[in-house]
Amino acid sequence: MYKSTEIMYYNHAYFAGDNDQTVAKLKDNAEYKTKRSALVAKGASATEADYAEFKTFVKSVNGYTYDIPTTWSEMITTSQKMISDRNANNVIKEFYPVGYDSDANLFISQFEQRDIAYTVNNEASKEDPNKHFVFNNNEAKAFTQEMKNLYDQKILVTKGTLGGKYTNTYFNDGKTAMSIGSTGGSSYNVSANFRVGLASVPYSNGKQKYIMQGPSIALFDNADPYVIKGAWIFYKYLSNAEANAKLSLENSYDPIMESSYETDDYKDWIAKKDQDMKYAITYATKDLKGTYMTSNVFIGSSTARKEIGQILANVVQGNKSIDQAFTQALNACKQAVK
Repeated sequence: MYKSTEIMYYNHAYFAGDNDQTVAKLKDNAEYKTKRSALVAKGASATEADYAEFKTFVKSVNGYTYDIPTTWSEMITTSQKMISDRNANNVIKEFYPVGYDSDANLFISQFEQRDIAYTVNNEASKEDPNKHFVFNNNEAKAFTQEMKNLYDQKILVTKGTLGGKYTNTYFNDGKTAMSIGSTGGSSYNVSANFRVGLASVPYSNGKQKYIMQGPSIALFDNADPYVIKGAWIFYKYLSNAEANAKLSLENSYDPIMESSYETDDYKDWIAKKDQDMKYAITYATKDLKGTYMTSNVFIGSSTARKEIGQILANVVQGNKSIDQAFTQALNACKQAVK
């Protein structure tokens, strides 16, 4: 009906130098304290220009500022620097640089970008449904170990490793500097204390491929011809360029109709990008349309998504070995296609 993807929300203030480590280092710098107080007072109403000016000043007095990462490796390097800077200034507050709201999206997206086998839907798997599931491989296990290491180093936290608690709550409370989540859930990544920035999700292996998801409508056959006609009229309305644009945008999603992007409603919406998050999120995704990916769909594919999204939690929270977690996931998938 309409579509969403993932985006990286980031704490403008943290990257510009309003962070615990800079506060600790410059606690005796009167000018820093004055400028920071003025910025804090503005809260979410602070502008891009306000943060740029503050960041320039913080750099000049040897405070800690950071650049927005583009690639996965840049994100990890930036996160390691944040942790190092906090440790150097004895900052002991709970903090993870990166929060990732969907473990399943994390694994599936990175598998696609890193060319790690996940699921297939081919002639062999149609003959034997167990062959749909190819994620029990060494590369996938190595990736899981990599994610566990990041968690252990307090660089990455996910919904799964938090026991089902959304990481946007950590982001809003200043416990993460970056939060990767659905564009459809943009209203949950807001804070009165700082301006939220938007950037494409950092990617691996030079492959900018992003999950495409969103609500769908299924139309079933019916013995009543009037019900069938009503469903057809309903579908015609939803597939109208203007209607699809209005419905999707009001629900913080993108339209599915190419023609919707040429409507006045869509153009007027993204022109308001500086007014509110719901406009900014649509502007931020306008150039991502050619990067979307989907995974194979078959009986049991939803189980595969669920199980791959639980593997890291099973290792971290369930005290299972990586081999045990993958075996459990594979068994659950095979059970789903019996």
